[in-house]
Amino acid sequence: MVKIKKGFMVLALCSALLIGLVGCEKNGDEKIVFDFDTHDVKQLEVFRYSDTSDAEKFVIADKEKIDHVLLTITSLDYKVNNKVAPEGVQVTSFRFHLADNSYVDVIYADIGVKDGIIKSPKLFNYKTQADLGGVGLDLIEGVPAEKVSEDELPYYE
Repeated sequence: MVKIKKGFMVLALCSALLIGLVGCEKNGDEKIVFDFDTHDVKQLEVFRYSDTSDAEKFVIADKEKIDHVLLTITSLDYKVNNKVAPEGVQVTSFRFHLADNSYVDVIYADIGVKDGIIKSPKLFNYKTQADLGGVGLDLIEGVPAEKVSEDELPYYE
């Protein structure tokens, strides 16, 4: 009788552990994977604004800088996003112009300290604790700014 109770308890504990492990996710962490790499990028445009009427564009052709941005974006962990960025937050967008004349937009909205949204049309919509706006600032240091119209800005539906 004692053996049966011990056996049942071991079975129950193992079952509970197995159910717990199967039900666990990897903390909801997501990764961004692009179907291109640095060699496929002709140039990178960085857009910055908090008011779209004051948006500026910076053109980056340096492959090392482009590689740094791609590595940063793809090496971070993200969570699935269900927030909408409020009006007036600082937005940094990266437009990767590819060798096949297409482009990929990545839009980062800085909502607060260690709180941002990164999204790309039809690819992903995540939240992050990383400061990708700071990455954009480092990237554009010393690069002349061009004023841009609202219709040229990366847009997420």
